[in-house]
Amino acid sequence: MVFIGAWLLVLLLLHSSAVASPPQGPEPGSGTGSSSASADELALLSAKSALSDPSGSTRLCTWRGVTCSRRHPGRNVALSINSLGLGGRVSPFLGNLSFLRTLDLGNNSLAGPIPPELGRLGRLRVLNLSVNSLEGGIPAALGMCAQLTTLSLASNHLHTVRSLLSMIPNLQYLSLYSNNFWGDLLLIGNLTQLNYLYIGYNSFNGTVPTTLGNLKSLLEFDLSRNKLTGSIPANLLQIPSLSIELDLSHNLLEGPIPPEIGNLKSVSSFHAESNRLSGEIPSTLGECQLLQNLYLQNNFLRGTLPNSLIGLKNLEILDLSNNSFSGPIPKFLGNITTLIYLNISFNNFTGEVPTFGFFSNASAFSIHGNPKLCGGIFDLHLPPCSPELSKKKYLRMCGLV
Repeated sequence: MVFIGAWLLVLLLLHSSAVASPPQGPEPGSGTGSSSASADELALLSAKSALSDPSGSTRLCTWRGVTCSRRHPGRNVALSINSLGLGGRVSPFLGNLSFLRTLDLGNNSLAGPIPPELGRLGRLRVLNLSVNSLEGGIPAALGMCAQLTTLSLASNHLHTVRSLLSMIPNLQYLSLYSNNFWGDLLLIGNLTQLNYLYIGYNSFNGTVPTTLGNLKSLLEFDLSRNKLTGSIPANLLQIPSLSIELDLSHNLLEGPIPPEIGNLKSVSSFHAESNRLSGEIPSTLGECQLLQNLYLQNNFLRGTLPNSLIGLKNLEILDLSNNSFSGPIPKFLGNITTLIYLNISFNNFTGEVPTFGFFSNASAFSIHGNPKLCGGIFDLHLPPCSPELSKKKYLRMCGLV
């Protein structure tokens, strides 16, 4: 016997292996009286048959993690059993809780498949199964949960999601982060109500579809660490609502950064590092005046840094390392008072390193791997600049060249 005390509900939900199949409860939307309330209790108590409870309580609404409806007494509308470190499987009996609106089993150690019986929860709005060890495909039956607005399946071992993406049009939050999902992303463009989309750390492949430009309500978008190829679609950079982060890093994207990046006027972080991007930084990037973090390292970018970057008045982190940028280090970088960290190592920058402002703190920036740099503060241990270079600098200051 398992003594469960205050965590009775937890073990009820997970001990589904004691029975062969779930009881046939009412369909979503049927019944609101005491018989329906009894069906909710039956759905949980059926799983309790092999357990004992010291309190002896069978009152559903007194169990920890249960929230019951005020309008329909005894009907369970929320189960929140997050972060208890519990194992077992997700019980198919949960599919009989027809009034359920929130199901949160996140951050436990649940294994096995997602039971298709969850598709019977026609009122479900929030489903969180993240940070477990669930495996297999996402059952197509979840597409019957048409009222879902939040679906978090992050950090599991799941795969195969394509058919589901066109069936839940009201999703506002979707996290498939860190799983084994693969295939293309075409159908995600149908989820036009999304505010938050996290699909990083998977194996999605193919090009970034232009249909993602349909997601006009996005605030944050993470596509990182997949196997995406082709260029960055211009219309992806024309989503005015993006205000938190756009992460395209660690893929196989190539070609130039589209000038449309200047439309991301509210975004705080832009990640495009560790791709195969080429060409120069578009001058329009300087129009992203709220940008705080810019990561473009480990690409094939080249050319000089555009003077328009002086417009990045809120920039805190700038990483341009491991590219082929050239020319002098722009002095305006030293005047960006918000800058905390600058990495321009392993490029082809030349000339004298500024010594004022930001550049007076050697621990705040990295310039290694630029053998043609000289001067700077003593802590950099760079060779002195040639007299000829100093003469040219003096003439520029005097306006003679």
